[in-house]
Amino acid sequence: MGHTQSDDIPGKPSASKFLQTVEDCFKSYDIVFADRNNHLTKHRVEIKERVQNLDKPKSQGKKSKNRQTSPPKITTADEEFPIQPAPIKILAIKWEVKSPSGIDSYQEEEAGERAEEMFRICNDRIRQRGTNHQNLHYGSEHERVLRTFIREAQPIDRLDGGDDDEVDDALTIEVKDEDTLEEDVKKVVNRLVELIKGLKRPSDEAIKAAVEAAKNYQAPKKAEEEMIKSFREFSPRYFSIDPDINLCDLIKKALASPQEEWDQDDLEEMRTFFKNLREEDRVTSNPHITIVHKSELGDEWCKAIWDMCMKLYKDINPPFFTFRLGALVEDGDIMALTVDDLDVAEGAENIEEAKALLAEFSKTFRKKLHITVGTRDESVKPFLAQAMVYSWNSGKSGSEVKALKLKDVVAVGRVRGSYV
Repeated sequence: MGHTQSDDIPGKPSASKFLQTVEDCFKSYDIVFADRNNHLTKHRVEIKERVQNLDKPKSQGKKSKNRQTSPPKITTADEEFPIQPAPIKILAIKWEVKSPSGIDSYQEEEAGERAEEMFRICNDRIRQRGTNHQNLHYGSEHERVLRTFIREAQPIDRLDGGDDDEVDDALTIEVKDEDTLEEDVKKVVNRLVELIKGLKRPSDEAIKAAVEAAKNYQAPKKAEEEMIKSFREFSPRYFSIDPDINLCDLIKKALASPQEEWDQDDLEEMRTFFKNLREEDRVTSNPHITIVHKSELGDEWCKAIWDMCMKLYKDINPPFFTFRLGALVEDGDIMALTVDDLDVAEGAENIEEAKALLAEFSKTFRKKLHITVGTRDESVKPFLAQAMVYSWNSGKSGSEVKALKLKDVVAVGRVRGSYV
C-alpha cells in the first residue's frame, strides 16, 4: 500500500502537485492512501478524474526512458489478447460527530450538524500534538483554519442516497472524545478486505503495532525561521466555556415551536430579528460563554480566574460543564441566550479543579453569563449583551427587552482559550 500526504509536499502546497504524487504512487502500488483533507466535492472529483484511467501494474524495477512496454497478454487456443487493468476504485473515509444521547434535544444527526463538537474535539487534538505537524501548529491561526474546514465541508452525495460518482464507496468513522484510533483502523481494514479480493487481513497484533507507531510518529520539522512564523506562543484573548450546540439550528427550532405562555408580539419580533441576523450573516459562528478576558488581568480576581482556566484548558482531558439555556433575550440591537444552572458534569475528570472554578462565581457573576447570538449591525458591540442579560436576570430591564423562556434545553461544554 502506498501513501502520499499533501503536507509532506515541499514548497507551497497545490492540487496539481498532490495529484501527481497520487498518480506516481500507482506506478508501484495497487492501493494508495491519498492523505489530504478532501472535504470539498472538487477535491474528490479531481482525484477520481486523475486516476480513473490509469494503468496500475506494480513496477518491475528501473526501465529505460525510451523503452516501450506492452500490457501482458493471455494466449488461448484461438487468439491472443492483452489483459486490461482493473478500474481504480475510490473509498472515501468520512469523519462524523454524532449527538450524545440525552444532550441537546434540538440537534439532528445530519451532515453538517454538531459543528461545534467537531471543532472542540479537533481543537483538543491539535493542542495535544503541539508542533508535531508539518504545517498546522497550535497557535493564533489554527482555529481560523479549523473553522474554515468545518464550515466549508461538503457532504459525500453517495452517503445520502445520491448517485454522484465522485467516490465508489464510503465508510463513516465517528469522531469521539475518547481514543478510538485502533478501533477505527480495524474498521477501515475490514472494509478494504471486503472490497479487495485476495487481500489478507493483518492480525490484531499487527494493527496494534501500527497504531502505536503512528502515535509515536514525529512529523518532519521545518526550518527554524519558518517554524517561528507559523507558530506563536499560546496566549489566548479570552477564556470561555464553549457549548456543543448548533446555535442557529437550536434557535430556529425553538422559534418554530412556540410555548403557550409566550407573548405573541414578542415572538413575532424575535422571529423578525433572528431572520434579519441570518440573512445578514450576523449569527455568531463561535458561540461561547465568556468567563474572563485578557484585558481584565489587572484585576486580582480576574487574574485568579484566568490562571484556573489556563490550568483546566491545558489538561489533557479537560472536564465538561453542564448548563441550561434559560431564555432567548433581545432588545432590538442584540440577541442572546441566558445561561443558568452551570455545574460540573457527572463523571468529569479533574472535577475538584472544575468545582473550585465555579466556587469563585458569585451570584452577580452568574447573572451575567450568556451566549451572544448576534447584533443588529457592526456598530453594536457583542459585549453589550452582558449588560442586557444581567439587567433582565435582575428584573431591571425595560419594556424594550423581549424574552422567551425556554424549557429543558441542556448543553455541555468545556473551558477553551480563544484567539478570535
